[in-house]
Amino acid sequence: LRSAGDDALGAGQGQFFGEISALRGTPRTNSVRAMGELIAFRFPRMDIVQLVEHQPELRTIFERTIQARSAETLERIEEHARIFYGV
Repeated sequence: LRSAGDDALGAGQGQFFGEISALRGTPRTNSVRAMGELIAFRFPRMDIVQLVEHQPELRTIFERTIQARSAETLERIEEHARIFYGV
């Protein structure tokens, strides 16, 4: 998968995206496109919310993924600031 910014997401079989919007009820933070054949499933937000209420370990997986992806995004922002603004 690639993000709208054309960065490779490194997503593969069994991976997911859209968890931030689903869990937080916020607008999506990215758009993605497949680089090849893809089978994807779309789940309504409330189904995800109900699922993680009954499966706390799944919420933990989503939250860890959100933290990791947020940290990666922050690193990219800081790198761009260093490159383009000398910060």
